[in-house]
Amino acid sequence: MDKVVALDAFRCEKRERVPALRPQPGTRPPISDVDIWGRDYAALENVVQGILKIHEIVSHYVYPDEYWHDALLCLLDAAHQCRNGGFERLHEAAERVAGLILLWMDEFNRKDMYAALLILSLIEKSPAHKASEAAHTGS
Repeated sequence: MDKVVALDAFRCEKRERVPALRPQPGTRPPISDVDIWGRDYAALENVVQGILKIHEIVSHYVYPDEYWHDALLCLLDAAHQCRNGGFERLHEAAERVAGLILLWMDEFNRKDMYAALLILSLIEKSPAHKASEAAHTGS
């Protein structure tokens, strides 16, 4: 017999399930300084590259679930909306992704997960920084 579940209850249940960690094979995902510092994250195409790099890093250590992919898509959408001044939405989406990364961080993947958090922080801060610079030079 089917049962009806409220959407909020379903989401809470999904959040409580943590994806299984991948076995630590002794390899690390490829991360270069260009991946982190070589991009202007105010441009949407670089945001896409950054999100893909975050996904690559996290997927190396964790079997991501649909909640993780939804968080990344929300981050991408929020970054796109920043062109209209939606910086609060970008902050909320980045906070959600960061929470998941921190949930899956352990002593073996700490360095790489910090790199993913750094890219995430640059994605979050770059559009707001560019907007504040434009406001200061325009006045």
